[in-house]
Amino acid sequence: MKAEYKERTEAEHVLVVEDDPVWMRIHKSILEERCIKVTAVSDVKEALELLEQGGFNRVITDGLEGTWLVIAAKTKQLGIPMKLISGDVRHESQAKEIGVEFIDKSKVPKLIDQL
Repeated sequence: MKAEYKERTEAEHVLVVEDDPVWMRIHKSILEERCIKVTAVSDVKEALELLEQGGFNRVITDGLEGTWLVIAAKTKQLGIPMKLISGDVRHESQAKEIGVEFIDKSKVPKLIDQL
């Protein structure tokens, strides 16, 4: 499976921001299986510092604090594509309000397809 993704993802570097260690491992595993480089952090302030340093193609962030991260990144005009992922579908309306795509955690395999 890795070979089929290698060419498409060779330069991809995704920042995963997730406070739940189990979900962090799941996200990281799915992305790495597809030859995507992953940096995973649990703290949104650390994530913002990393984003300001650059080097990421995409960000996948979790829930309510993820909303803060998206707003902060947009305010700083970082221009990095971001997706909000949560098991709480109420966050879907927040994602729409701030202009990012929402991914329901129950559909996590779609995560890669939606990159």
